[in-house]
Amino acid sequence: MNLNTGTASFTFDSLESTSSSGTPVIDINGVGGSMSVTNGAGTDTSISGAATGIDITNSTGSASFSFADTSVSSSSTGVNLASSGSATFTFDSLSITTTNSNGLDADSSGTLNVTGSGNTVTSGTATAVRIKDTTIGASGVTFRSISSSGGSATGIILDNTGTTAGLTVTGDGSTAASGGTIASKSGGDGSTTTGIGIFLNNTMSPSFSFMQLNGFSNFAIRGTTVTGFTLANSVINGVNGSSTAANEGSVSFDDLLGSASFTNNTIEGGLEDNVVVINDTGTLDRMTVSGGTIGLNSTASGNDGISVESRLSSTLKLSVLGTTFTGARGDMVQCNAVDNSTLDCVIRDNTFNNTHTNIVSGGGGVTISGGGATANINLTYDVSGSTAGAQTIRGPKGFAITANAVTGAGTMTGTIRNNHIGVPGVPGSGSSEGGGILAAAAGTVTHTVTIDGNRVRRIGLGGGTASGVDIVANVDNPGGLRPQMNATVTNNDVAELEGTGGFAGMNLTVAGNGTENGILCVEVRNNEFDASGGSTAGNAVFLSQFNAASNYNFPGYTGSPNGEFAFACAVGTASADLGTFLTTTNGNTLINGPFPFPAGTGVSATSVCGVSGTGTSCP
Repeated sequence: MNLNTGTASFTFDSLESTSSSGTPVIDINGVGGSMSVTNGAGTDTSISGAATGIDITNSTGSASFSFADTSVSSSSTGVNLASSGSATFTFDSLSITTTNSNGLDADSSGTLNVTGSGNTVTSGTATAVRIKDTTIGASGVTFRSISSSGGSATGIILDNTGTTAGLTVTGDGSTAASGGTIASKSGGDGSTTTGIGIFLNNTMSPSFSFMQLNGFSNFAIRGTTVTGFTLANSVINGVNGSSTAANEGSVSFDDLLGSASFTNNTIEGGLEDNVVVINDTGTLDRMTVSGGTIGLNSTASGNDGISVESRLSSTLKLSVLGTTFTGARGDMVQCNAVDNSTLDCVIRDNTFNNTHTNIVSGGGGVTISGGGATANINLTYDVSGSTAGAQTIRGPKGFAITANAVTGAGTMTGTIRNNHIGVPGVPGSGSSEGGGILAAAAGTVTHTVTIDGNRVRRIGLGGGTASGVDIVANVDNPGGLRPQMNATVTNNDVAELEGTGGFAGMNLTVAGNGTENGILCVEVRNNEFDASGGSTAGNAVFLSQFNAASNYNFPGYTGSPNGEFAFACAVGTASADLGTFLTTTNGNTLINGPFPFPAGTGVSATSVCGVSGTGTSCP
């Protein structure tokens, strides 16, 4: 069929056409009006040949083209729609099979709808679906499966598809890879048309279920300015990425907005990150990762399992719920806020077991961080089990959990609760080189944290100074402000410190750089801190202070403000008095290591100056 210019007004019950030449089987150019192929009961449209199956270009006016029950088999492009900016195209029950040529290719072609539950595209090594500068209509574009393997062409490309609806790949609802396989794509770094499984730019609500993606020289999924995203019951594995300079990996988004969900997937094999989202603008409310597995990344170049970062004035929210992590060279999860951004991270009821063979020094756990020299962040977090031990962490090299505002200004507020770190009796399982939990603040950030109901075992085997709970306040007091590190530490159980690195049950530090003058307020109740397992450990609780202007507040404390060997104030009896206060008044159990100093008390606070007891609790 060849229609060239003019205005159509055709309705066909069905079409069957074959071409063996280079001319498209259905060739419509410069035509307006309307054309529909209805395919009534018992009929369908079958198009096959060596040339393009359906080729509609340069449509005029508000042309309308509709095809029902259409099967295209071609050794060239299956369906080509081009330069038809005001036209509307609707396909219902569409099947496309090509031999190493694009399946569905829509470029600058008005509005596109593909409806029905059984639509499929298989395109050999070529791009299976490409929708560029074309609006996906209100009915959406839905396929049961999309497949493309080998060669270099990106499998799916959605580029500037409007804000009405999106592409959905459903699978059959139960079978692995029933949504199609996209695999083994090579291409130059920075390319969006080669070397990628799925490329998304300026698109709305793409959804992919029951898909298999593996083996990409750039990314399995790469997205920029995507509003809404779903990946469910899918597998991303193999090796994804070849360039650390291009920060390549498995799944990578810049400016993922709206809401996003990752449900019951297996994602691994990233050269750097397995999943990374970096937002410079707008709001992501919220990205939810639930169920499934985040697996290992590259042995030599791997970074994080999941990494999110909010920048500039963006807002980003993340929940990771009930997911299994088998390891990462960097952190298994990292949340980072910089500039003037807002970030909320909920990490709850997950299983973290870092089996990576090349974890970087200080890495391998869960990290919540934020700040920067000119930053003013708003960071909230919850790293918790819903019940005792519902979240487990084992195998990191550094701290199992880190919550640290590194510098700058702003607020950081969070909860670390009901985590079981390490495995009783398993050497190094809590951390091979670091401690259990680190909460810290620097600059003029006010950090408020509740650390409650955690169990820490088997830290310190690799040396260093490993403690079950570390709290550090390197905060400053500019312009009359009094920034603080506020920590409520209750119902925690720290034991089985080991090796030469097992240092203390709880280690507290103020003014670590020697110049700060902020406050560490710490309320400590009903914990058990047992340092007896560390071969060189001292007191159960250790306090350091490097500047007399920066000090501690233990609400309700009435003992001596100064330590026995204070260097910047009159000496006192703070170690003994704090030991009595923490045990007798606040119900803690303190068990020292083999080398306590001073002996006879569970606390070493020999260098402190100006310990106060203001209030009944920390802010």
